[in-house]
Amino acid sequence: MRWHTETRLPDFPFKLNLKDPVLFLGSCFAENISDRFNARFLPNVRNPFGIIFNPLVLDHLVEKWIAGVQYSKSDLRVENGVWFSFDHHSRFSHHDPSQVLENISGELERSRHYLTQFQAIFITLGTSFYWRLKEGNRLVNNCHKVPAKEFKHQMAEIDEMVSALKNSISLFRGLMPKVPIILTVSPVRHLRQGSIDNQRSKSRLIEVCHQLASEKNVHYFPAYELMMDDLREYRFYKSDLIHPNDEAIQYIWENVVSSFFSEQETVRINDLERLSRGLGHQPFQSGGKEYAKHLKRMEALLDKIEEKSGHSFPKARICIVKRADQSTP
Repeated sequence: MRWHTETRLPDFPFKLNLKDPVLFLGSCFAENISDRFNARFLPNVRNPFGIIFNPLVLDHLVEKWIAGVQYSKSDLRVENGVWFSFDHHSRFSHHDPSQVLENISGELERSRHYLTQFQAIFITLGTSFYWRLKEGNRLVNNCHKVPAKEFKHQMAEIDEMVSALKNSISLFRGLMPKVPIILTVSPVRHLRQGSIDNQRSKSRLIEVCHQLASEKNVHYFPAYELMMDDLREYRFYKSDLIHPNDEAIQYIWENVVSSFFSEQETVRINDLERLSRGLGHQPFQSGGKEYAKHLKRMEALLDKIEEKSGHSFPKARICIVKRADQSTP
């Protein structure tokens, strides 16, 4: 007896290996999958501006990123003693404007280093709704709790979003002509506008993805369908009943792995996950002989992974060294 339907995954015409740098752009779900990459020491860059929900805003920021735009104090705003950028997530904000600019420029420079090296780009779309600041009619990525009266709130048309993402794809292809683009729709529901408008918004995003997926080397991964059809129960949501919980994210992650990595690489990814869990182990006595033996076992596991995969994992090696230093009396 079957207890749920299973979404049929597309056959993607490429596979990633463990050392391929991957770019994640878009909603908080993009960051959830990036977290899974990080936990397994897989190279990736995510959201150099912070979380982005709307395709028009995403294209606006991709243009700035690739063009190498530099931010100055005139690009910032201060409210209640906190300086911020409307282009950026609140994690860049600070009471000192020079620190905000340092946070912004540091992230942009680190991420630009990989701009010609990505072997895949995942773009996760969150909502068709977007905001414009009335003053200057500028697109806004984050409202930073500025009063709503200062913004115009709109739902983008399908053609607008297709055009914006075509521009972003063209910009990426100018640097990486053969890079595959994988589009997804975030399963996180945006209920601020209500359930009906959330459905309208997601429907538009799905249509945008499928129009673009007809183009060469642009693909659609059904993260939204995996959540809404395979896992259509509230037990797969966090307590807010909006965000997928860890079990749901893990389910979608396993489908990402099976779709974009070979069976051999999947075995290595599972080994890296075991290594990550082992390094996260908190001993009763960090300076004890047993923990030293545990770290030796983790080092041996890493040696085995590197030998079989033919790749080195310096972040994992550094992590082992740090754990050993912390355990030294």
